[in-house]
Amino acid sequence: MSEITLMISKQLREAIEDDVTDAYLNGARSAYADSPGLGKQSYTRDEFDFEDIRILQTSGPLGLALGNFEQELNTEMNKVIFEAAALNVPITSMVDQVRGVANTQAWKLGRIARTEMLNVFNEGRFRGYAKAEDLLEKRFKYSLQIINDNRTCGAHQELSGRIPAGGMFLDDLIELQQTIGAKYNFRLTGKALLHPNQRTVLVMVR
Repeated sequence: MSEITLMISKQLREAIEDDVTDAYLNGARSAYADSPGLGKQSYTRDEFDFEDIRILQTSGPLGLALGNFEQELNTEMNKVIFEAAALNVPITSMVDQVRGVANTQAWKLGRIARTEMLNVFNEGRFRGYAKAEDLLEKRFKYSLQIINDNRTCGAHQELSGRIPAGGMFLDDLIELQQTIGAKYNFRLTGKALLHPNQRTVLVMVR
Protein backbone atom coordinates (compact mmCIF):
# COMPACT_ATOMS: atom_id res chain seq x y z
CA MET A 1 0.00 0.00 0.00
CA SER A 2 2.85 2.37 0.73
CA GLU A 3 4.05 1.94 -2.87
CA ILE A 4 0.62 2.96 -4.18
CA THR A 5 0.58 5.95 -1.86
CA LEU A 6 4.04 7.02 -2.99
CA MET A 7 3.06 6.68 -6.65
CA ILE A 8 -0.10 8.76 -6.23
CA SER A 9 1.58 11.44 -4.13
CA LYS A 10 4.53 11.63 -6.54
CA GLN A 11 2.23 12.18 -9.51
CA LEU A 12 0.21 14.86 -7.72
CA ARG A 13 3.32 16.57 -6.36
CA GLU A 14 4.89 16.76 -9.82
CA ALA A 15 1.66 18.12 -11.32
CA ILE A 16 1.30 20.80 -8.64
CA GLU A 17 4.97 21.76 -8.86
CA ASP A 18 4.53 22.25 -12.61
CA ASP A 19 1.47 24.42 -11.95
CA VAL A 20 3.44 26.52 -9.45
CA THR A 21 6.22 27.06 -11.99
CA ASP A 22 3.75 28.06 -14.70
CA ALA A 23 1.77 30.40 -12.42
CA TYR A 24 4.91 32.14 -11.14
CA LEU A 25 6.41 32.63 -14.60
CA ASN A 26 3.10 33.76 -16.07
CA GLY A 27 2.91 36.38 -13.34
CA ALA A 28 6.50 37.47 -13.87
CA ARG A 29 6.10 37.70 -17.65
CA SER A 30 2.82 39.62 -17.46
CA ALA A 31 4.25 42.18 -15.01
CA TYR A 32 7.50 42.54 -16.97
CA ALA A 33 5.56 43.14 -20.20
CA ASP A 34 3.35 45.66 -18.38
CA SER A 35 6.36 47.82 -17.54
CA PRO A 36 6.88 50.85 -19.82
CA GLY A 37 9.02 50.08 -22.84
CA LEU A 38 9.41 46.36 -22.16
CA GLY A 39 6.28 44.96 -23.75
CA LYS A 40 8.05 43.34 -26.68
CA GLN A 41 11.07 42.10 -24.75
CA SER A 42 11.00 38.51 -23.56
CA TYR A 43 11.32 37.73 -19.87
CA THR A 44 14.49 35.79 -19.08
CA ARG A 45 14.37 33.38 -16.15
CA ASP A 46 17.30 33.43 -13.75
CA GLU A 47 18.50 31.62 -10.64
CA PHE A 48 16.51 33.95 -8.39
CA ASP A 49 13.33 32.85 -10.14
CA PHE A 50 14.12 29.18 -9.76
CA GLU A 51 14.92 29.65 -6.06
CA ASP A 52 11.71 31.62 -5.54
CA ILE A 53 9.74 28.85 -7.26
CA ARG A 54 11.44 26.16 -5.19
CA ILE A 55 10.51 27.95 -1.97
CA LEU A 56 6.90 28.34 -3.09
CA GLN A 57 6.75 24.63 -3.93
CA THR A 58 8.08 23.47 -0.57
CA SER A 59 6.96 26.01 2.04
CA GLY A 60 3.84 27.84 3.12
CA PRO A 61 0.32 26.36 2.94
CA LEU A 62 1.02 24.51 -0.29
CA GLY A 63 4.25 22.95 0.89
CA LEU A 64 2.59 21.95 4.16
CA ALA A 65 -0.35 20.41 2.30
CA LEU A 66 1.95 18.42 0.04
CA GLY A 67 3.88 17.18 3.06
CA ASN A 68 0.71 16.07 4.87
CA PHE A 69 -0.93 14.52 1.83
CA GLU A 70 1.15 11.36 1.70
CA GLN A 71 0.76 10.66 5.42
CA GLU A 72 -3.00 11.23 5.43
CA LEU A 73 -3.48 9.18 2.27
CA ASN A 74 -1.50 6.26 3.68
CA THR A 75 -3.40 6.40 6.99
CA GLU A 76 -6.82 6.46 5.35
CA MET A 77 -5.96 3.70 2.88
CA ASN A 78 -4.65 1.43 5.62
CA LYS A 79 -7.80 2.07 7.63
CA VAL A 80 -9.97 0.99 4.69
CA ILE A 81 -7.92 -2.15 4.09
CA PHE A 82 -7.86 -3.24 7.74
CA GLU A 83 -11.59 -2.70 8.12
CA ALA A 84 -12.31 -4.50 4.85
CA ALA A 85 -10.19 -7.46 5.94
CA ALA A 86 -11.89 -7.62 9.35
CA LEU A 87 -15.35 -7.58 7.77
CA ASN A 88 -14.37 -9.91 4.91
CA VAL A 89 -15.40 -7.31 2.34
CA PRO A 90 -15.12 -8.47 -1.31
CA ILE A 91 -11.93 -7.31 -3.01
CA THR A 92 -13.86 -5.30 -5.62
CA SER A 93 -15.60 -3.31 -2.88
CA MET A 94 -12.30 -2.72 -1.09
CA VAL A 95 -10.72 -1.44 -4.31
CA ASP A 96 -13.64 0.95 -4.79
CA GLN A 97 -13.22 2.23 -1.22
CA VAL A 98 -9.47 2.72 -1.70
CA ARG A 99 -10.14 4.61 -4.92
CA GLY A 100 -12.65 6.78 -3.09
CA VAL A 101 -10.10 7.61 -0.40
CA ALA A 102 -7.51 8.54 -3.03
CA ASN A 103 -10.00 10.76 -4.86
CA THR A 104 -11.08 12.51 -1.66
CA GLN A 105 -7.53 13.23 -0.52
CA ALA A 106 -6.55 14.38 -4.02
CA TRP A 107 -9.55 16.73 -4.09
CA LYS A 108 -8.53 18.25 -0.75
CA LEU A 109 -4.99 18.82 -1.98
CA GLY A 110 -6.21 20.21 -5.31
CA ARG A 111 -8.48 22.66 -3.51
CA ILE A 112 -5.57 24.07 -1.51
CA ALA A 113 -3.39 24.18 -4.63
CA ARG A 114 -6.01 26.10 -6.63
CA THR A 115 -6.37 28.62 -3.81
CA GLU A 116 -2.61 29.12 -3.61
CA MET A 117 -2.07 29.69 -7.33
CA LEU A 118 -3.23 33.32 -7.22
CA ASN A 119 -0.67 33.92 -4.49
CA VAL A 120 2.03 32.28 -6.61
CA PHE A 121 0.96 34.37 -9.61
CA ASN A 122 1.29 37.55 -7.55
CA GLU A 123 4.70 36.46 -6.27
CA GLY A 124 5.72 36.21 -9.92
CA ARG A 125 4.32 39.67 -10.63
CA PHE A 126 6.36 41.15 -7.78
CA ARG A 127 9.44 39.57 -9.33
CA GLY A 128 8.61 40.71 -12.87
CA TYR A 129 8.11 44.31 -11.80
CA ALA A 130 11.25 44.28 -9.65
CA LYS A 131 13.32 42.94 -12.54
CA ALA A 132 11.89 45.60 -14.87
CA GLU A 133 12.81 48.33 -12.39
CA ASP A 134 16.38 47.03 -12.20
CA LEU A 135 16.68 46.96 -15.99
CA LEU A 136 15.13 50.39 -16.52
CA GLU A 137 16.86 51.86 -13.45
CA LYS A 138 13.60 53.49 -12.47
CA ARG A 139 11.09 52.99 -9.67
CA PHE A 140 7.36 52.80 -10.29
CA LYS A 141 4.34 52.80 -8.03
CA TYR A 142 1.88 49.96 -7.56
CA SER A 143 -1.45 49.12 -6.06
CA LEU A 144 -3.55 46.06 -5.30
CA GLN A 145 -6.83 45.46 -7.06
CA ILE A 146 -8.99 44.19 -4.20
CA ILE A 147 -12.57 43.08 -4.73
CA ASN A 148 -14.67 44.62 -1.97
CA ASP A 149 -17.95 42.89 -1.23
CA ASN A 150 -19.60 41.03 1.65
CA ARG A 151 -16.89 38.34 1.44
CA THR A 152 -14.00 40.78 1.93
CA CYS A 153 -12.30 40.45 5.31
CA GLY A 154 -11.45 43.33 7.63
CA ALA A 155 -7.74 43.11 6.87
CA HIS A 156 -8.31 43.60 3.16
CA GLN A 157 -10.78 46.39 3.76
CA GLU A 158 -8.12 48.20 5.79
CA LEU A 159 -5.43 47.44 3.21
CA SER A 160 -7.62 48.78 0.41
CA GLY A 161 -8.28 51.97 2.36
CA ARG A 162 -4.61 52.62 3.18
CA ILE A 163 -3.14 52.35 -0.32
CA PRO A 164 -3.00 55.89 -1.81
CA ALA A 165 -4.69 56.52 -5.15
CA GLY A 166 -1.28 57.16 -6.67
CA GLY A 167 0.03 53.80 -5.50
CA MET A 168 3.14 52.91 -3.50
CA PHE A 169 6.67 51.75 -4.21
CA LEU A 170 7.06 47.98 -4.10
CA ASP A 171 9.01 47.88 -0.84
CA ASP A 172 6.50 50.17 0.86
CA LEU A 173 3.57 48.11 -0.40
CA ILE A 174 5.12 44.90 0.89
CA GLU A 175 5.82 46.56 4.27
CA LEU A 176 2.22 47.79 4.50
CA GLN A 177 0.93 44.27 3.87
CA GLN A 178 3.24 42.87 6.52
CA THR A 179 2.11 45.49 9.04
CA ILE A 180 -1.60 44.90 8.45
CA GLY A 181 -1.06 41.16 8.27
CA ALA A 182 0.59 41.13 11.71
CA LYS A 183 -2.28 43.18 13.14
CA TYR A 184 -4.78 40.55 11.98
CA ASN A 185 -2.55 37.60 12.93
CA PHE A 186 -1.68 36.54 9.39
CA ARG A 187 1.59 34.67 8.96
CA LEU A 188 2.95 35.93 5.68
CA THR A 189 5.82 34.38 3.77
CA GLY A 190 7.90 36.06 1.09
CA LYS A 191 5.94 38.80 -0.65
CA ALA A 192 2.67 36.92 -0.20
CA LEU A 193 -0.62 38.77 -0.03
CA LEU A 194 -2.58 38.70 3.20
CA HIS A 195 -4.18 35.41 2.31
CA PRO A 196 -4.31 33.73 -1.08
CA ASN A 197 -8.03 33.11 -1.47
CA GLN A 198 -8.70 36.84 -1.48
CA ARG A 199 -9.32 38.02 -5.03
CA THR A 200 -6.38 40.41 -5.19
CA VAL A 201 -3.94 41.24 -8.00
CA LEU A 202 -0.81 43.42 -7.99
CA VAL A 203 -0.93 46.18 -10.66
CA MET A 204 1.24 49.10 -11.73
CA VAL A 205 -0.28 52.57 -11.30
CA ARG A 206 -0.05 54.60 -14.49
